[in-house]
Amino acid sequence: MTKFKSNGMHIQGAEESIIPQLRIYSSLDGRWGQQIMWSSVYVICLNGMVRPDWTFVVYNKHNKKEDITFAINDFKSGVQAHQELGEDLFKMMQKQVKVSDVKHLFKKTLANKYTKLDIDDTSENIMEDLNELWTRYVARYKCNLFAVYQTATDWASHPVTRGAIHNVSRKREKEVAKMLNSSEWLGLAA
Repeated sequence: MTKFKSNGMHIQGAEESIIPQLRIYSSLDGRWGQQIMWSSVYVICLNGMVRPDWTFVVYNKHNKKEDITFAINDFKSGVQAHQELGEDLFKMMQKQVKVSDVKHLFKKTLANKYTKLDIDDTSENIMEDLNELWTRYVARYKCNLFAVYQTATDWASHPVTRGAIHNVSRKREKEVAKMLNSSEWLGLAA
């Protein structure tokens, strides 16, 4: 279990913990391949702690006999990165952000529908969902980069959908990972 810390001091109470998470999905009937995903989860809200630099996925079709021992090094690096995650999140808590910059980030990344037309391609439904989550996390953590991160990971981890929740969540996690590499995010984090 990892807790936010800087110089050994915990930021919040014991409920503010991060635990490693290994998810394994299989259709068992061979309709789609097995999936193994390594990440971390934030205990207080059960948000997946999406990290583009070390979150990995192994896909293995049922009808193939593939050696997946290559994933052992990925697991080792994932465990090490998980242990360093608390320091990264602490830094996010220290970085103040402007509401207008957060709105711009979400419009250009998570809510962007990526159309080729010369129109506003922002999903208003996604922006409404993100705004509601943002309001909740700002009330808890103030207007900082960690509240932005929590908003995005909550949106990914707890989708309201008529489809398969796990499929939507995995798709959204990839979108959040992409957001964390975007110029908009890097600008906020600088």
